[in-house]
Amino acid sequence: MTSHYALGHASPRVDGFTKVTGRADYTSDKSLPGILWAKCLRSPYPHARIVRIDVTKAMALPGVHAVLTGKDVQGILYGRRMRDVPVLADEVVRFVGERVAAVAADDTEIAQRAVDLIEIDYEELPAVFEPEEALKPDAPLIHPDIQNYVGLPKVLENPTTNIAALLIHVAKIDQNYTNKEREMIKKAINELDPKVKNVEEILLNAEEIEKNSNQILDFTKEVKNMNEDSKIK
Repeated sequence: MTSHYALGHASPRVDGFTKVTGRADYTSDKSLPGILWAKCLRSPYPHARIVRIDVTKAMALPGVHAVLTGKDVQGILYGRRMRDVPVLADEVVRFVGERVAAVAADDTEIAQRAVDLIEIDYEELPAVFEPEEALKPDAPLIHPDIQNYVGLPKVLENPTTNIAALLIHVAKIDQNYTNKEREMIKKAINELDPKVKNVEEILLNAEEIEKNSNQILDFTKEVKNMNEDSKIK
């Protein structure tokens, strides 16, 4: 009879040797007949309007099979809880690195050359870089169509794009939160935006910040229904 022991014994990873020796095959190592490679053109600005985009030269490059822009996938959004990110930016970019165009070509070198041939002009728009600035009434509205996003917990009286601010609002409105629940909310805020500092001070002043709003997100009910040992990840 064969005996098996695990505790107290070193168990080498099955894939360890091939990975550390560079012999392991990954998805990008595979090459199938007719396979195409993709590259994306990304925004260098945190907030800007796309004034003009011309993919004519990119499409004319031998080996290029397709070039897509926001117009080709207009209206298609993705996201985890709320779908608020377009597959490709259409008319406006909202963060540095947002995908503006995508190229499919015979190999990565051709795809990158095609990306470099795409002509695009931007008009920079006001951006928000700090949570405190995003909370101000005159802060730039980054998502004017937020009311139409699939997954929005509740229709907002005054549209905002600062999710951390909404959670802060929820934390302050319900005066019956336990300390445990408030700690869970504070953790969620920090994970959503690590730049937020001194969260407790913000919570204490949230009523003044949000005094003109009476919207309470479904997040309130979620926190109230959580088991005492639950964690927001």
